[in-house]
Amino acid sequence: EANDGPTLSVVTKRLRALRKKQNRIAQMEEAVAAGKTLNQEQKEVMRSKPTLAAVIDELERLRAPLAVAVAEEVSVAPAPAPAPAPEPSGSDSSVQDLLALVYFGALFDVKPQSDFIATMVAREHERSSCITYDCVGDDTVDLLVEGATSTSCPLWPPLLRLALLPRWASPTATRSRPVPTMPAYGSPALTSPSTLAPLLLMLR
Repeated sequence: EANDGPTLSVVTKRLRALRKKQNRIAQMEEAVAAGKTLNQEQKEVMRSKPTLAAVIDELERLRAPLAVAVAEEVSVAPAPAPAPAPEPSGSDSSVQDLLALVYFGALFDVKPQSDFIATMVAREHERSSCITYDCVGDDTVDLLVEGATSTSCPLWPPLLRLALLPRWASPTATRSRPVPTMPAYGSPALTSPSTLAPLLLMLR
């Protein structure tokens, strides 16, 4: 019955149940012939014997064409799908898991917005201070990080310390020596001898 299909399986089960009921009726008839008395339910079952025989006959006639149809359907059915490819070995699976972990870790490796804002503020403050050659107060001196400016020019740390020095800290230096004009941030003029000479004199 495994290959009969759903329709033929229902017909077969129905025939089996009706035949069991037909066998019970035959046993009741033998009991009546032996002189036993039947109750009302058993009498109702015995009266359904003609109908039961007609239903069994009808299902038997339907079962033959259904079996032929199922056999034809099985014969024209497509071949089963090929077996799936073997799973990767343990080492390949471990590498795939590691790559997936690294990928998702990179997706969620997002720096806080506060760090980005602080970096932009520090760079803007550094640029404006260098362009204007202005003094920086104690409340904003931490914005200019020495390590961030030493990569562009080796003279930036002493120059920035000079720019951060308040004007009242060394009155004789600012009065006796002219203050050179600070070139634009990132300008090639910062490395020329004509520009660096007066700045180096002020650092003595």
